[in-house]
Amino acid sequence: MSTSSLSPVTLDHRLRSLQPTDMEDLDHLLEVTWSTVDPVRLELCRIRLAMLMGNRDAAEYRHPRAVDAGLDEGKIASLDRWFTSAAFDDVDRAVLAFTEQFNLAVSQMQTEDIEGLRAHFSDADVMNFSAAIYVIELDMRMRMVAQGLLHPEETK
Repeated sequence: MSTSSLSPVTLDHRLRSLQPTDMEDLDHLLEVTWSTVDPVRLELCRIRLAMLMGNRDAAEYRHPRAVDAGLDEGKIASLDRWFTSAAFDDVDRAVLAFTEQFNLAVSQMQTEDIEGLRAHFSDADVMNFSAAIYVIELDMRMRMVAQGLLHPEETK
């Protein structure tokens, strides 16, 4: 097995050639995700997921909707200290705490994890945010697995 990795563009092309309908469906889910949740907070959570999962490419990428909405690179620089950094407010901390728990052990999600979000969002917003984290994590994990399975020589 080759140890070199596919570029994100090549990987995306390869996935689309192997599973065109599934990738179209995922595109639709991602579009809904980015249009229903605050893109800056969602991007902070997406980057934190990438950091937790050791996905450097995803951690370095910036979603255009978040950039357009005012994503702060200084805040991202302190993302690994979100719990104590003054750059993050209570809403940021609630979404990041939920995201980390979701990533580390969704089956261990506690009432306080949900209540942390409910302190700032409606039930519908909490559901939208939960679904958004699920879709983003699904996309990221799928691409990480594909990166390990697809060999560069197969893209010729």
